[in-house]
Amino acid sequence: MLWMVMEESVRAADPSQAALLVGTWGLQTTKEEGQKTRDQIQELRQDVRGRDGLEQAVSTLSSWAAEEARHLASSWPGVIKCMSILHTLGRQRGDVLRQWADTHPAWLEDAPAGTYAWLGHLAADYDVAGAARHFFEMCLREGGHPPDYYTVLAALHPEDGTEEDARAYLDTHGEGSSSPLLAAFRGFLDGAWEQGLVDLRRWESHDARSAAIKTHFEAKALLNLQRLEEALAVLRGADESASGIGLTLAATLLEHARSSRTTNRLGAGQEALAVALRARNNRRSWSGDSTEAAVLAVQAAVVSEDLALAWKLARPVPEGEAEPHEAEDPRMGMQTALVAAMTGRWREAEELVQCMPHGFARAHASAVLAESREGRGTNTADVQRLWQEAWEVAGTEGEQFTAATGLASSGADLPDLSHLKPLYGERVQELELLARALHAEGSDPLSLLRANVTRSPAIVVALAERYHRTGDIALAAETLRDGSAEWNDARLMAMAAGLFLEAKDHRQAGECAQEALRMAGPRWAGQGRMYALLIEAEAADGRYDRATDAALRLLELDPLDIDARWALVKCYALRGLLDLAWQALTTGGQG
Repeated sequence: MLWMVMEESVRAADPSQAALLVGTWGLQTTKEEGQKTRDQIQELRQDVRGRDGLEQAVSTLSSWAAEEARHLASSWPGVIKCMSILHTLGRQRGDVLRQWADTHPAWLEDAPAGTYAWLGHLAADYDVAGAARHFFEMCLREGGHPPDYYTVLAALHPEDGTEEDARAYLDTHGEGSSSPLLAAFRGFLDGAWEQGLVDLRRWESHDARSAAIKTHFEAKALLNLQRLEEALAVLRGADESASGIGLTLAATLLEHARSSRTTNRLGAGQEALAVALRARNNRRSWSGDSTEAAVLAVQAAVVSEDLALAWKLARPVPEGEAEPHEAEDPRMGMQTALVAAMTGRWREAEELVQCMPHGFARAHASAVLAESREGRGTNTADVQRLWQEAWEVAGTEGEQFTAATGLASSGADLPDLSHLKPLYGERVQELELLARALHAEGSDPLSLLRANVTRSPAIVVALAERYHRTGDIALAAETLRDGSAEWNDARLMAMAAGLFLEAKDHRQAGECAQEALRMAGPRWAGQGRMYALLIEAEAADGRYDRATDAALRLLELDPLDIDARWALVKCYALRGLLDLAWQALTTGGQG
């Protein structure tokens, strides 16, 4: 209409006035169109900056949460505001998510159901169970689908962390549904593992996250049915980057290691170590709670007989690898006390033991400390008495087996272990063999172990441990190397490599590491530790080209391993390859 009035005005005016009017009109129109163009360009720039900022922000989340955030951003711009707050917080993200669950911020009011699901998973990632339940409930209220899946997720995150809470929630919110998932979950809560597994296998997962939940449930059911190998197969076939899968696999492997005979125990322990370290590194990359994974890694290193690595993993930087929150956690404190005692760090061990509450963990650490000091102010009778005390306060079969192991290695009489044979079968047989070997009359323990060293890998390890405790690290390493040749066992060779490195014999350490890699083959779970050892051994003797090769192989195994990346940077720098060093440091490139 305005355009028509302007045209009539021009036609009615004389030519000079018309020309002036048209010129003024055209100038104004040009200005207005130019301003619109500039506004559009500004909006486009802001959108680009926002999306660039979003990409940088979501890179600090777990890979799944990051992908979900990118998908949400295409339909809900509030995710940009959300991430602009979260990405700066690091380990305090859980606190903010809890606050948002208590009081919704303004930008969350128009959020779709998928946003609440995403926030629920984020809260679960950062161990804020109450907030996770709230967001999953909001997802359901906004029409989140499938409802049985989100009901189970809400039930899985109880405020008080108990199964009773989960059962009560399911009774209130899951009634009247014929969902096989809800039926399976009810069965698991009631201990009906077999029927629950049948129901679970009737349920079809709809995305990667739901597939991970199914894996968790299936593995838990199989473990409770004593079908360990099936559980391990399920976990190994899943995506380790899924929240919790790596932790569950590492813990299961560690339990498998503790219940297996010596050769299998070392293999399972080394695999548990590799998985736990990947889980730790993954969680560190998105500021999650990495302490549980770090503790599992220390335990796995102990089971793998790599005490030098166990100490390094338990101690804070710069002495070790643990981040401050990991090293200060009471769970890590217990492991540190044990490793300190095992490695002859008596002052540190005594201080840590005194801070521990009474119970099996303290009794265990006290016995190990006394055992490590045997012959230096502690006699065999004291060691046997402390292991007996640990046996008496042991509350689980695992704790009883640990105490029985100490009793056997100290030459004490073994209690009745028949109730442990169903779970620890071959390991119990090894303990009984070791106890008989140490009970011969008129001989000292070292002589008895040497005389029986070809009867079992367990005796090889026990003899090496004795040499190590007496301070003869080189002889302990040689014993393991010879035992590896006797039993054709790469795990014993790997242990020898670690002890040669501890003895500063870098040439022998490197040779044993290479031989362990050759014996075990390319799919061996312990290869990461061997490459890390090769980096240290080769660099110590100035062979930086070989150290570089080992660092590259280690980084291929776990791209999130910061220590491996930094070792590669140092190797390049020491060889004068500064461009490659900068590339490895700044772009994630491996050169």
